[in-house]
Formats: sequence, structure tokens, C-alpha cells
Amino acid sequence: MRIYLDTTIQELFDGKQISARTYNCLRYTGMVTLEDVLNYAESPEELLKLKNFGRKSYTEIVPLLREVNPENAPHKPETPEDVFAMVGDTIGEMLSEAYEALFVEDNDVTRFFKACYPSVKELHSMVIGNEKNMLEIHVEFTMAENVEIRRMYASYLEDAMNRMLDGQRADNDTYSEYKSTLTELQPRLEEFSYRDKAEFFITAGVREYLQSVYERMREKQLSIRAKNFVEHAAPRFEDLAQYFDSPLLDYRKLCPGQSMMKTLTEVFNFNKLLKDQFDRYWQMSDEEVQSALLKRDYPYLSSVERRFVMEHGREYGVHPMFFLLYNYMRISEVRNNKIFSLLYGIFDGKERTMNELAEVMSLTRERIRQITSKKLEVHDTELIMSDAWKSYDELLSMPFVTAESVEYKQLKEREHLNFDFRVFARLMQLLGERDFEVAVRNQSGETELLRFSNQYETEIVGDVAVVINRKMMPSVKIRDCVDSLQALVSSRYTNDTRIDVEASLNTMTTEERKEATKLMTYIAKEGLSLEVDENYHVLVSKNHIDVAEDLYTILARKGEPMSVDELFVAFKEMYPDHKYTESAQIRSWLFRHPNIKPIGNTSRYGLDSWENVFFGTIRDLLAKLLEESDEPMHIEQLFEAVVEHYPNTKPQSLEWSMGDDTLGRFIHFNNDYFGLRSKEYDESFEEYNAERQRFSFDERFADFRKFVEEYNRYPVSNNGERESSLYRWMYNAQNGVLDITEEQKQQLADAMKMDELEYIPRNATESEFRNKCQDYKAYINSHYALPSVSTEPELYSWMIRSKANYNSYVDHRRKYLTDLFNYVLSLGFSI
Repeated sequence: MRIYLDTTIQELFDGKQISARTYNCLRYTGMVTLEDVLNYAESPEELLKLKNFGRKSYTEIVPLLREVNPENAPHKPETPEDVFAMVGDTIGEMLSEAYEALFVEDNDVTRFFKACYPSVKELHSMVIGNEKNMLEIHVEFTMAENVEIRRMYASYLEDAMNRMLDGQRADNDTYSEYKSTLTELQPRLEEFSYRDKAEFFITAGVREYLQSVYERMREKQLSIRAKNFVEHAAPRFEDLAQYFDSPLLDYRKLCPGQSMMKTLTEVFNFNKLLKDQFDRYWQMSDEEVQSALLKRDYPYLSSVERRFVMEHGREYGVHPMFFLLYNYMRISEVRNNKIFSLLYGIFDGKERTMNELAEVMSLTRERIRQITSKKLEVHDTELIMSDAWKSYDELLSMPFVTAESVEYKQLKEREHLNFDFRVFARLMQLLGERDFEVAVRNQSGETELLRFSNQYETEIVGDVAVVINRKMMPSVKIRDCVDSLQALVSSRYTNDTRIDVEASLNTMTTEERKEATKLMTYIAKEGLSLEVDENYHVLVSKNHIDVAEDLYTILARKGEPMSVDELFVAFKEMYPDHKYTESAQIRSWLFRHPNIKPIGNTSRYGLDSWENVFFGTIRDLLAKLLEESDEPMHIEQLFEAVVEHYPNTKPQSLEWSMGDDTLGRFIHFNNDYFGLRSKEYDESFEEYNAERQRFSFDERFADFRKFVEEYNRYPVSNNGERESSLYRWMYNAQNGVLDITEEQKQQLADAMKMDELEYIPRNATESEFRNKCQDYKAYINSHYALPSVSTEPELYSWMIRSKANYNSYVDHRRKYLTDLFNYVLSLGFSI
């Protein structure tokens, strides 16, 4: 190896001229070339002052310094002309002929060579300078072209030597120099280090891919210590590529001055695996790498599908994400994803019922429902977490998406989506946020939080699907709106009528009303097959059915009272194609007919001509019975007479009804006898007085707490004498009527404050409402479904009314209903 002033310390180390210790000592001091070493000290002995620079290092460096000492160095000509003149005319002519022979062919390589060496003088001057210059990498050329450039050097050297041999001039210094250079160059013509390959001969796509492979491998295969080390010492894969063929000790260059042999050994073994990846991919084109990436990331695609994904990426700068998500979900073997795919027709276009799927998957129907309503495994995959979804912001930020949305049609054409919109809607459910809250202003201007299980919801009306973005339209309740619109359309009209679609939106906020009107217009046209004009009006043709008269006929034929549901069934038997779909739709007609009367508050109806039916309320019947009796009647007597007309009543409710009569018609005697205040009875009947027996505060307070703990509510004024008495005591104690101490007042206030924190019902209204909530939960737990108009009409109607009145509740009913909503949503049902 020839040594010069500009020879670097790295080159000396690579050429095994100096040891690693000498190399590290010089590099730590900031020396890069031998010239730096000469300039550092006036004499070589001063180098011994460097840290860790010992006698062995001294004996290595001194001969090298002497070899390049300017005082002993031979004079070097400065110009190519001077160098070439030293060979003489005869050899110079031979060299010129060898030079000219290089350019027989005209191509990119020969033109480049000619540009670098316009004459033989420049070429000869470079040859005798350093053979390493001939191995220089030309980054603007491929590896094969770099080999051709090197072969031109070798061809020139060999041709020149042959010419000197033929001319018997092989005994000169030029021949020896050329021979030495050719001997060193010949075996290295096609030799490129891994460092050269990584630095110069891979495409940008391959570089990016290998870097991603490197980062993924170090995350999965290295210990935390080794991972932290390479992230700092070798952040790029090229930093380790130069050590692919190096022994373990060479890896110490990554951490000069430190041992870290355990970590370096781990990195050494890791680098062998990285080398395998490099050898596999480095010669690939960008397109080949892209194909390999697609095959790795999307193994479920066929070669034709991968080609489409690649072309889509080149044209639009992003992969067709819905196309990929569809194909992934179709063949996913993850159980939850497979259930979702089969249930909603993603697999083969055929939607299955939960019962069918439960049988196929050997699970219960409820388990199937839970799986599809909760987070699927697909949400944790790289496919869903990809940043590529950001390019779909325009579509994903729309308030709603339908099969007629322009954005969807463009996407379908661009991504070659050959499946139904219902499948697309289910795919959208897998995107967006899950379990989030949205602040919404109600009609009164108050702000409240609505909680949703997922951002995109699919609603099916008829055969039409729509996707609703709950972040944009949190208040829209499609089922309610459809019910309202159908109720409007199903009403009786004597003339053709136009109904404003907006009328079906009920109490929706102003911010959402515009988009909701567009959505309901689409549903009315496509889902309900209604005629809608450009002004969002539904055209309803006139009808001629006299519903009230038909209901009268049904009751007359029956001859006994009927409930609304029974009347509706009979009505639909008469008119199976009638537009009414629910029993509630005929209720108003019952009140319109002058001869149909309600039987109290029982939701049962009869004809006013029936003599054996009592049409008044329970209190009216009680007053009638007592009016016909000369003596007070016992509660059991009254119950036996009332239950014939009102089979669902109870004795306790009769006592409550009479005690709560706003007209004050009834009087309560001892031993549970009752009469009318308008009548006079024998003096033996003494009026019941609950206040005659006095108790101490502690006794009454103990009774009060025992009642609250037993019934989990406060006493009311009209539910039996004992309870009424406790109610009056509570009222009097709270309002200063009783003579009690401040300490006793505080004792009662503290107890009631704790009850308030537990949302204990404070009156009959709250208590009954809470019981309804509990009945609603019990029904879900026992039937695994929400109450419907056919299975549980009372609970169904109660929920409809409660939802409509939600914003008007200012007492504990709002809390009870909110808890019920959260419970229903937690089970995956939609409210």
C-alpha cells in the first residue's frame, strides 16, 4: 500500500497498517489524515502523551510518518503533461495507441471515459497515482456500467503492456508500474463492498423498504439495550451494511473506547439476519420491491389484485384502502372478523341471520350479537391504523353516505368495488372512533353529552342502507324519524296531500336539521318507495276508509270490550294491505267515534250501548257502589265488586285511589271501612285518625329509615295509613311543624342528603318511573332483546313516551332514564 500525506487514518486501519487501539487514539484526538498526525507534534515521541497511545502504537505509526515525511519524499511532477513526458517518445506513442483503442465503440461508458480523460496524458497520470482511483464508484452509472469503466482501465493497462512487450520495452519503470497496477486491479474489477452496494446501487424504493425492514427487525428481535444502542449508533440500515462481512471485533468501531461485547455480539448475530434480507432485495427494481411489499403486507391478494393495487398507488399516491379492507375481511380467519363478514354479506354477498350464524359457528345468538356490537380485531391491524385513510377525509367526514353519494360513486369506480352498498356500509362501521361522546344542544338550549359505541352506524330501511356519521349527526334517530314519517303518511286524507319531510324530524336540533332533511328525503324515496318532489315534500294520495266506523263494527260483532292491540289485529284482518302498521295508529279513531267509550284508564274500549260495562274510572265506580249502600263498606267488599270490571286492580290501590281523590268524596273509618262524606252513617263508625298515637322523634325517625331501607323510596301520602302517617311526619319535620331540636333537624337533613346522593325516589312519580326502568332491564335480561309493540306493548309505549319527554325531566327520572340508556347501549342495542 502506498502512503501519502492525504492517506486517511481509516484507510490505514482498513489496510491493516495500524491496530484498532492506534486508530481509536488518533481519531479521538481529531486526526483524519497522516498530515494531521505530522502537524500534531514536532516529534513522534509527543504522540506517547495521548491517552492509551503506547509503545506498540508508537512503533506502528513512526515508519508511516517517515515514509511520507516531506523532506524524504521524492519530487512529484505537478501536471499530467510533466508526468507523461517522463515516459519518453517511444513508450508515449505506445500508450497513446492503447488509449485510442479504447474508443472503438461509442456508448455512454466510452463517452464518459473520454470526458474524464480527454487525452492519454490524464489517463497515464491517474494510473501511476493510485490504483484505488480506478475503483472509484461513479454514482451516475449502474453497477454493471461501473464494472465496464473498470474494465476499460484494465483493457488500457493490458494493451499498453502488450505493446511494450512487442516493442521490447518491458524493462522500464512504466511497464513495472502498469504491471503492478494491473495485478492489483484485475481481481477487483467486479468487487463491490456491501457499503458500496448500500450507498450507490439500490433504488430509493429499495432503500426505503430495507430501512423499514431494519426498523421492524430491531423492534422485534433485539433486546431493549441492543435496540437503544443501534438506534443511536446505527439509525440507518446502511450503518450496519458496511459490517456485513466483518468479524465481530470490527463492530467495536460502532462504540469506540467501550467494550459492550455482549451487546455487540447480539448486534453481530442480528446483522447476519439483516444481511440475508439485503442480499434478497438489494438488486430489485422499485416495482419489484413494491410487489414484494404488497405480497408481504397483503398476503390475501392475488397477483392480479396486487397489480391493481400497485397501479392505483402510482396513479393516486395511495393504496385503495376499501378494496384492501374488503378483501382482508372476506378471508380473515380471526373469529370475530369472520362472524362480522358472514353476518353482513362481506364474505359472499349473502347476509345471514344471527340464528343461522350461531348454528354455523357453534355459539349462542347472544354471543354473536355481543361480538358484532363490540370492537373487532380488525381495529388493531396495521390496515386500519394506516395513515392512508387520511386521503379519505372528504368521504369519512360527510354527515351521511348513501349509494347515490357522488363521493361514493367516484370511490367505487376508482377502486373497482364490485359489491353492494350494504357491504360498503358495514366496512365503514370498522372505521372511525369507538366509544366516544358528543356534546349536543337540546331544544331548550342546554348542552348534554350523547355517548356512542362507534362513529359510523348503518341503518337499513326497506332494502336501502345509509351510513350515519355520529360525530356530524349525533341526534338523528332514523327509526323514530321513519316511524314519524310513516305515521304522517298513514293518516287519513280526504284529498291528495303534500307532507313536508322535515315534519318527521321531531325535536331535532337546528344544526342537524338541514342534512337530516336530505337524509330522510333519500330514505323516503328509496327505502319507503314514497313520491317526493324537489322541495322535500311527500305526495300522499287520498284514502276513503272510515277507520272509526270500522272499529265500531268490530266491537259490535265482538260484543265485549277489546284492547287496542286486539282491535288492530281485527282491523288488519279486514284490511291486510292497509298502510297502518302499529296498533297505536288506530287509537285516535277510537276517540273520534261518538259511540265508542274508553273503559277507565285500561286501554280497553266498548260501546256506550252496553249495559253490563262500566265506562267511568275506578273512583267513579267506588263512589257508585258506596252511594248504593246505606252503610260503609269494607275494603274487601269494594275490591270484589271493582275487580269484575277492572281485573288488574289491587285492594291497596283502591285505598290509595280513595285517599287521593281530589274531590274529597270518600271518608276512611276504622278497620278499613269506607264511605261517602255526603252521607250520614251510624255513630259506631269512627273516622280513622292516624295522628292520635304520638311517637317520639327517635321512634318516628327509626320507622322512617326502616321504611326507606326496606322499600328503597320515600313514603307517599296516598298508599295506606301507615305510609301516609310517615309521609306527614316527614313533611312536618322538614317544614318546622313539629317541635324538634336543631340537632334532630340536622340528623334528618343529613339522612336525606345521603339519600339524595343515592337518588332514592322522593315521591310516587319517581318511584313508579324507577320501577319501569327496572322492568325494562329485567325484560332485556330475560329475552335478550328490547321490548317491542308485539311482545311487550306497555313497556314499548312507556319507552317511546319517556324518550320524547327526556329533556323535560328535572327530577330523578332523568337520572334513572340516563342510566337505563347507558345500560342498553352497553349491551350493543340502539336507543
